[in-house]
Amino acid sequence: MNLNRVSTGGSNGTLLQLLMVYIAMLFFDAIWIVYIAGPLYHAHFPELIALKLSPAFIFYILFGGGLFYFSLLKNPNQSLGRCLFDASLFGVCVYGGYAFTLLSVFNFWRLDLALLELIWGGLLSFLVVLFSILVSRFQSKHS
Repeated sequence: MNLNRVSTGGSNGTLLQLLMVYIAMLFFDAIWIVYIAGPLYHAHFPELIALKLSPAFIFYILFGGGLFYFSLLKNPNQSLGRCLFDASLFGVCVYGGYAFTLLSVFNFWRLDLALLELIWGGLLSFLVVLFSILVSRFQSKHS
């Protein structure tokens, strides 16, 4: 296997990568929410914060599916660097779109929070796709 290329390794590898995208998203975003975003948002907007599971579930399905499609599935033979760049760009666009929409509509939202969300979207996507690729390579090497 060429370590400079991303490959899904057939249908089993594709399903494994998709599963790893969702697992990694939940893991990394849970850390973000519990230790960084949650305390920060509760400090600034305590009356506005309430987790709603159904919309959160829909977001994760959409975001994870889009991240998988645009960074892993669309071109499985792309370089690792290009794959991680595409993942980061996808995260910056999605989280940035969300954050700057809030900034444009709500008086309580702040520029520093919008920038923080934008950065987090890029970093989260990078980490999720990197994790998925590493697990897929490990599985392919040991099967």
